[in-house]
Amino acid sequence: MSKQKSDRNEKFNKAQKEIKYKKKILLFEATSLKFKIFSFLIFLLISIIISILGFYNFFCAVFIFFALCLVFVYGFLIFLDYNRNRLLFINQLIHNFDVKNRHSFYRFPLPVLACSGSGIVLWYNEKLEESLNLESNFVGVNFSNYIKQPLSKFCVEGGANLEQNRKNFKVYGSYFQKSNVFIFLFEEITEFVALRQKFFLSEVCVLYIAIDNYRETLTNKKDGEKSAIVGIIDNLLEGFVEKHEGILQKYREDEFFVVVKKKGLKEMVAGKFKILEIIKNGIKSQKKCELTISIGVGSEGENFAECKKLALQALDMALGRGGDQAVVKTPSSIKFYGGNSKELYKSSRVKARVVARALLELVRSSSNVVLMGHKFGDLDSCGAAVGLALAIRKLQKSSVVLADRRRNLSKILFEKIEEAGYNDLVVDLDSVMDFVTPETLLIITDTHSLNLLESRELYEACRNVVVIDHHRKAVDCVGSAVIFYHEPYASSTCELVCELIQQFGQEKLIGPVEAQVLLAGIMLDTKNFSIKVGVRTFEAAAYLKLMGADTVEVKKMFSNSLVSYNKKTKIVAGSEIYRNCAIAISEFNTADMRVIAPQAADELLSISGVEAAFVLFELDDEIFITARSLGKFNVQVIMESLKGGGHQLQAACQLEGVEMQEAKAKLIGAIDEWLS
Repeated sequence: MSKQKSDRNEKFNKAQKEIKYKKKILLFEATSLKFKIFSFLIFLLISIIISILGFYNFFCAVFIFFALCLVFVYGFLIFLDYNRNRLLFINQLIHNFDVKNRHSFYRFPLPVLACSGSGIVLWYNEKLEESLNLESNFVGVNFSNYIKQPLSKFCVEGGANLEQNRKNFKVYGSYFQKSNVFIFLFEEITEFVALRQKFFLSEVCVLYIAIDNYRETLTNKKDGEKSAIVGIIDNLLEGFVEKHEGILQKYREDEFFVVVKKKGLKEMVAGKFKILEIIKNGIKSQKKCELTISIGVGSEGENFAECKKLALQALDMALGRGGDQAVVKTPSSIKFYGGNSKELYKSSRVKARVVARALLELVRSSSNVVLMGHKFGDLDSCGAAVGLALAIRKLQKSSVVLADRRRNLSKILFEKIEEAGYNDLVVDLDSVMDFVTPETLLIITDTHSLNLLESRELYEACRNVVVIDHHRKAVDCVGSAVIFYHEPYASSTCELVCELIQQFGQEKLIGPVEAQVLLAGIMLDTKNFSIKVGVRTFEAAAYLKLMGADTVEVKKMFSNSLVSYNKKTKIVAGSEIYRNCAIAISEFNTADMRVIAPQAADELLSISGVEAAFVLFELDDEIFITARSLGKFNVQVIMESLKGGGHQLQAACQLEGVEMQEAKAKLIGAIDEWLS
């Protein structure tokens, strides 16, 4: 007992010494660097004033000297009184207890600390010393600098978290303004944080894996070759899942179901789903054929069923973006990995036939049909809408196309339509809203993004919606479509519309006018049949030529004025090469830049060594970036990182509130991130 009493007295004496030591701290604060500088400036000012006055009147100078000294002494006493109040607060906090309670306060079971308004430690108890492994005489240390955080952060309701010396604390703070003192109470939560992290990493995540082009690639293979290829994929996937402590179940010949812990998913994400490249390169090197996989991941759902639903949505997103990628979807976010391969070409027209029959039935059962594309419609968007609208009119159904002519890139197309006698086909928003009824069918062409629709108001007014698009799937896609005909392998939306009209089973739905506008859209998106073309693209073009398309008239739709041509050449001449990317900044801010910029980007792709081209121009206080690629660079992913979109070979974005050089820096950062 005597030993315990001796220990208590020793610790109490230590506390008393710290109380005395903090008196020195007050003096230290009073004589801090700022105070010394202030005192020196006051002394210098007094000296100058007295010297000047002494030159004219010695007695007056002496009087002013003593008066200023009294003022300075009075101010210093007020300063000491302020610190005395703060010291009194701490003394009252500790010494207004009897000896037994003083020991209890010092040995309070939770760590407690008091410090000045500037962060200087005035007092702390034994528990804080043990929790933070403090050195002796911690009094006088600036606690804010010690934890490298502002003290006001902890003076909030519910406290704030602090990690220090590999320990976690919940810190509750109070500030006493009169005494300018902070009091902090520490609650150690290290075990809780570790347990929460362990629980977080043990959450179940669901993965769906699909072989993208299984049937197309293995159709003509022998049974032995098929088994060998499937065996390679199975072994690679099993090894990948086992490495991350998951369970793999094959439920179809080309689809797999995987369950893995959050810890395993984090490892997959950290490795950017290397299994995508492993399978693609492994099959290509061993079996001389190209097979890719898509992965949909559902994570952070409230239960297993929600994770499964998120995984299916993620897989659908991955396939809609062309495959060969992984999509991780949570209730609040979606992230993409991979997606460096071209869209997989499909030779089967079964889906086109099924969609055409369903679309034809919807057209016949509707009161009328309205078609619209995306904002700043081009020849593919407007060509598909106009071509399909004219075909629907030949089915004895009323149809119109919504387009804002002031903000459109297809003015020549509209002029040719009017010359052909269809003056009432293209209407503005005010006119089309009078056209809408509850039985109106809305067909959206060349976009599936809600943010890119020509009119969100029209979309919300129509109950029956059909989407026809070839761009890689975006996050903000139209979710209420009766028919969502989305084929990212297609060269253009005009190609898809041409196939659908052929599958309607009606003759003479496409005449020379319809054929020319559809062919113009195909030629625009394929750059005159040079990129992203397949057998079905040429078949559609041949059919349109057979239906009377005049290639000379189509070529005229792409003609530019001499002024526009000069602008394009200046943009190309001023470009620079960065990591096989041509980057050009336009000095022009005229409305025709929406047409000239894509043409300049296409021109830049013809330069040797250039794999992608980016043209930046300013319009209406916004910076626009037009991106084009030959296939090696996925400009869609690059533009999506800047809140834009498109598809692998053509994409764009717009930036608000930034200068041109800042926009260029953001673009270079996005390119670096993609290449990494």
